[in-house]
Amino acid sequence: MIDAGHQRGGVVLRCVGDDQEPTPFNCFAPVAIGMIGKPPGTIEDRSIPISMRRRLPDESVDRLKAGKSIRAQFIDVVQRCVRWANDNRSALASAEPTLPGEIDDRAADCWFALFAIADRCGGRWPELSRSMAVAVMSGRDGASGLGAQLLRDLRDLFEQNNTDRMSSAGIVIELGGMEDRPWSEYRRGQPITARKLAKLLEPFGIAPKTIRLPKGETPKGYLRDDLADAWQRYLGQDSPPTPASAATPPHAFPDKDLGPFASATGSDGVADRDGRNPLWEKACGGVADGNGGESPSKPDGLRQRLEQLVADLAADIEGLGATAPFTSIDLRRFYADLTKQVGVRQAIRDAEARYAAHLAGNFVPLRRVSP
Repeated sequence: MIDAGHQRGGVVLRCVGDDQEPTPFNCFAPVAIGMIGKPPGTIEDRSIPISMRRRLPDESVDRLKAGKSIRAQFIDVVQRCVRWANDNRSALASAEPTLPGEIDDRAADCWFALFAIADRCGGRWPELSRSMAVAVMSGRDGASGLGAQLLRDLRDLFEQNNTDRMSSAGIVIELGGMEDRPWSEYRRGQPITARKLAKLLEPFGIAPKTIRLPKGETPKGYLRDDLADAWQRYLGQDSPPTPASAATPPHAFPDKDLGPFASATGSDGVADRDGRNPLWEKACGGVADGNGGESPSKPDGLRQRLEQLVADLAADIEGLGATAPFTSIDLRRFYADLTKQVGVRQAIRDAEARYAAHLAGNFVPLRRVSP
């Protein structure tokens, strides 16, 4: 709802009445959110961040008066703002302020109205507002979520090693040594694997390939040129000064039966699984396959696929740390209960939809995602 309300005319659909008729509701509105940590990526992209720090003992600020409403304490400012807005409404409605080239389109959407107000005020405000926008938004990454963080860390690894190619095995070792990143305990307390690395890069159109290293080895790995386009598109001005190659086409999934979340490692020597999860086995033991019973041949494979999806989702949640909307244990319990209610196949569809939302930076609450 917050995402849809970012633009005028934004609506959300809700089912209304006994017939559950889908009905659009307008949700365009200004929103101020106060929180500890960072918001989900889709909200962060639509926001102007104002970071706060604890006040030092020698720093002084005016205190709000206890027992008196905030509106009453600022009524004079409110009245002057309303008067100014009414006097300048028509001019603001037709304003076309110039936008700094240093900020992206989404950031420009956030600042457009503020630029128009600054231009109308004149004086130092037009220049000050634009310099402030560049300063504030340049501190915000062009992309968010684990995928974008991985792109940033890969960019740093290629720069630190001064190389144009790195093997998958070498990359995961380097990532696992980063103490301030989630990669060292990415999956049930274990470091990120080459398979998970490939899965996180897949939405960016990047896939591992056989590369030749200086000493003649030919492992699976990644070339700088294959990553350069994603660096430029998603990290913007933070990208290294390397010419970007032509855009890599999105990865296709030729096998419809595998779906977008099946293993895509093929014969690259990367294991598809790294061990079963005892908690999940205990929670999902004996569940039906969605067809009124258990097939003698397929339930184990279906449960393994669901277990893998849930493990990946749990790893994403654990990577968020204190900002996670729920714990990985709650996630596992949710899918264990959902499996008992609707069967393994429906639970898999739901987990796939949730995984797609995670890749987009949208960590939705624990409720069914798929229809």
